[in-house]
Amino acid sequence: MDKILLYQVDVFTNKLFTGNPAA
Repeated sequence: MDKILLYQVDVFTNKLFTGNPAA
């Protein structure tokens, strides 16, 4: 998969778990 896509998914899931939009 595209590394950029994987990064975006990681950031998105991180936001969900942390609840921090700046995460």
